[in-house]
Amino acid sequence: MMFEKYPYLKKLYNTPEDLRFEVFYLDNLSARMQFSNGEFKTLK
Repeated sequence: MMFEKYPYLKKLYNTPEDLRFEVFYLDNLSARMQFSNGEFKTLK
């Protein structure tokens, strides 16, 4: 599916079985940023 969506990957990795090629998916993530004034902001 990734090779179909991003054709340039085929030039880099030849096939999905290439050991250098790996796809992972992250879901429901959040990040917390702290600003220099001490305030925090949560990104979801």
